[in-house]
Amino acid sequence: MDDLDRRLVAALQVNGRATWSSIAAALGVSERTVTRRLGPLLAGGTVRVAAIRNPVLDPGVTGLALRIRCRPGRTPQVAEALSALPEVWQVLILEGGDEIAATVWVSSPERLKLLLLKELPRLGAIDSWQTRRLLWIYPHSLGWRAPLLTPEERVRLGETTALPATRPRPVPDEVDQRLIALLRADGRLGYTELARQSNVSESTARRKVEALLREGAIVISTTAEPRLLGFHLEALLWLTIQPAGLGRVAEVLAAHPATAMAATTSGPSNLLVSVVCRDGEDLYDLITGTLGALPEVTGVDVTPVLHVARRAGVSHSA
Repeated sequence: MDDLDRRLVAALQVNGRATWSSIAAALGVSERTVTRRLGPLLAGGTVRVAAIRNPVLDPGVTGLALRIRCRPGRTPQVAEALSALPEVWQVLILEGGDEIAATVWVSSPERLKLLLLKELPRLGAIDSWQTRRLLWIYPHSLGWRAPLLTPEERVRLGETTALPATRPRPVPDEVDQRLIALLRADGRLGYTELARQSNVSESTARRKVEALLREGAIVISTTAEPRLLGFHLEALLWLTIQPAGLGRVAEVLAAHPATAMAATTSGPSNLLVSVVCRDGEDLYDLITGTLGALPEVTGVDVTPVLHVARRAGVSHSA
């Protein structure tokens, strides 16, 4: 990608449902240029726009972070097996080489027991694992946005930092569920098509989708390999925060431009942050600058990512 391609993708990361004309106006290019450049990237799967469901706002779903230690030489096998599970959202092979981190959305208590008590032990290549429940995921941190646009451009694209109106929100009804499923497959579906496929009026489809977005139940996320946008280092930060300062630190990090997800967790650390950086110097600045200025942070475990086996529900080969 050249610089303009990257800026156009960054515009979709700010607002995945923006029209070509609004992107053109925000970035000062022609609508034809936007169509010609973004169309093939979306059609070929290089860039994907889809809804991410926030599991902590759905009482029927449990979000988990798994930290798995594999037997020597068996890490790719375990990553492939995990990636094949339908509820696994993300699988990361960490730089240590024998460790995997996975994010999982589990649909029921029965499925949770089956996964932890039977399916994981059945993978003979696993030495041990730790399970952390995701207690609260900050909706405005879900989905990384490359910091390639000016504040004015982001505002013109409709960027918002509004927090959910309800916590938790009401249980999604059947129409909500149909709309969420459609947007998970294609986050750019127009309201006319959403209404047709959901068998409701266009005004109902619009009202319900806007409510889901406003309350943080879903986020429209644009996914592209960070390296294509000039960002070559991903890492997980397993942070220990003083309880009284946990909310403040989480809000600071959720709003940081490097953050792809911020979630409070159970376990020995209590805040998990996924970050995307240009390089090691960028990560160092984040640790010593942003984290160093937060006295509530009492422990930091930084685990760089070696390979992404599954991202946003889509598997990738090694």
